[in-house]
Amino acid sequence: MSGTPDSVVVVRYSKATSIGCTAFGGALFVVWIYYLFNDPRTSWYALVLALLFTYMGINSFSRPFCVYDVSTGSIVFPAILGTRRQVIGGANRERLERDGTRLRRVDFNGKVRPVSRWTSDKADFDRLLEAVSRPVSEDRWKQRERRKQ
Repeated sequence: MSGTPDSVVVVRYSKATSIGCTAFGGALFVVWIYYLFNDPRTSWYALVLALLFTYMGINSFSRPFCVYDVSTGSIVFPAILGTRRQVIGGANRERLERDGTRLRRVDFNGKVRPVSRWTSDKADFDRLLEAVSRPVSEDRWKQRERRKQ
C-alpha cells in the first residue's frame, strides 16, 4: 500500500462493537467462575469463549476494520483473530462501486456482492464511500503534484 496519508483510508471498528465484545467476554468470565465451582468438567468451554471474546474486543480497539488504498482501488480486511487478510478489488479484477450509502463489489463476470459494514465506525465508512466515489485519476493527479513540490 502507498504511504501517503491521502492515498489510504483507514476504517476502524465501531466503539459499540469493541465495548460489546469486551463486556461479553467479561460476562463469560463470570459464567466460567460459576461453572468452575459447580461443574468443573464443563468450565473450560466458558473459559475459552471468555478469552476469545475478550481478546477480540480488546484487539478491535487497535486493529482496523479495513484499509482502502486509493491508488490500487483495493480494500484489505485484516482478520480480528490471526494474520489472514481478505483483499477486495484491485488486483483481484474486481471494482468497487458506491450505491448510495452502501458499497458493492463487482467481479469480472458482473456478479455484484455487497461489502459488509455492520461492525465498522459509521463516520470512517462514510469517508471510505467518499474515497471510492472519487475518480482514481484525480488522486493520481494529486500525487503527481506532490512529487513535483
